[in-house]
Amino acid sequence: EKVPSCSVPCIQNAIAAVTPCHFTDYACACKYHGKVTSAATACVVGSCGLQRAVSM
Repeated sequence: EKVPSCSVPCIQNAIAAVTPCHFTDYACACKYHGKVTSAATACVVGSCGLQRAVSM
């Protein structure tokens, strides 16, 4: 499933903040899924809206 464009900056920033991974290194970023999700959630809700955020 494609990631909505409204969430991309949030996810990029979360990956940079809580992992040693580059945004395009999906295998690395997936190892930190929980940390990335926690770090990105508020931003994604703010950028995409609650309804869209919970459907991701």
